[in-house]
Amino acid sequence: MIKNVFWNEAQHRVRTGWRICCYVILLVVLILGIGQALVLVLPTNVATTTAGLVGFVGAAWLVGRFVDKRPFVDFGFRFSRRWWLDFAFGLLLGVALLAGIFAIEYALGWVVITGTFRVGDAASSFAAGMGFLVFQYVCVGIYEEVMARGYLLKNLAEGFNQPWLGAKGALIAALVLSSAVFGLAHMFNPNTTVISVVNIAVAGVLLAVPYLLTRELALSIGLHITWNFMEGPVLGFPVSGNAPTTSFLALEQGGPDVWTGGAFGPEAGLIGLIAMFVGIAAIYGWVRWHDGSAQLQLAMAAPPEQPALSAVSDASSSLPESLDA
Repeated sequence: MIKNVFWNEAQHRVRTGWRICCYVILLVVLILGIGQALVLVLPTNVATTTAGLVGFVGAAWLVGRFVDKRPFVDFGFRFSRRWWLDFAFGLLLGVALLAGIFAIEYALGWVVITGTFRVGDAASSFAAGMGFLVFQYVCVGIYEEVMARGYLLKNLAEGFNQPWLGAKGALIAALVLSSAVFGLAHMFNPNTTVISVVNIAVAGVLLAVPYLLTRELALSIGLHITWNFMEGPVLGFPVSGNAPTTSFLALEQGGPDVWTGGAFGPEAGLIGLIAMFVGIAAIYGWVRWHDGSAQLQLAMAAPPEQPALSAVSDASSSLPESLDA
């Protein structure tokens, strides 16, 4: 039946591919609509960033609530003391990884500091420019994680969770596909190369690992924020091909591009790639130290429990033993 192409009768909701399509369509509508409205009252860069945050997060909440049939917390926002500890660890890890990249390149003479407190053309002052960049990278860290990991990876895992693949295989397949999409989403950035696209896909794996191990986006968001912020506004490297305008350090990049990433920045170089694998190991160690073990959360591949079905189950469990038998 044609209905089966769109509707999952067992889960009482639209199938995975159509849910993702709904998310993308609503996302575009929200970003364009909110952006057009905000640009009338806010500077263009602030309006664009705000529209991105509201669009990505708002689309996830709306589609999640009415199409996915799940609460927003299922996308990785079960706030608790542990959530904030993971978030703090992610922030520190991003700082440490980029500081390590800079230290290695500086020690090898591949990067030279040519100035400090550089102010971009669009900023009226260093403080104003840096203030916007803090706002921008916090928003980007949140909304890219909500989209790529929270919504896309989770829905793909549920879609791949078939008897022939199983929950573990579904999570791995969702990890690979969502990370590939994350890499391809950056293919139109300035100074992009094939290597940069592949390395950004690996960065997608780095950011997905804590989500797969904890079911929360806390660590992923924290790491995403400080990786970008340290990379550009603090150290002066290009961020995914975009040269920083306002930064604490101004750099002259040298050394072999295969190691440094050249004009795209460390994410396209071997040093950046090594840092990503170090980050994955650190995340695994953190989760294992905190929880006693670090394992894929197979429940992430399970569809949300439907209220109607759970109500029937609860009613059945409350029957007298004589009737239940």
